Amino acid sequence: MGDTVYTDSDGKYLFLFNSSSINSVKLKAEDIDGEENGGEFETKEVDITFTNADKVTNGDGNWYYGKFLKTQNIELTKKDTAE
Repeated sequence: MGDTVYTDSDGKYLFLFNSSSINSVKLKAEDIDGEENGGEFETKEVDITFTNADKVTNGDGNWYYGKFLKTQNIELTKKDTAE
């Protein structure tokens, strides 16, 4: 599964997907504007796992497991540009 999500000016994002079997996703945060907004940052990958504690609505008892909500803060590290 692959998709592209962009943050707003505050760095917030919303990632929606439908699945009957996924309980985790790999999120890749990547600096796409470089020097334009404060410098260049390293890419970071984070594994996000969903549990029943993240469930906000129940499913229908069939293939739909419900809605899950997870907050994930990701802080990118500035690239070392010193030579």
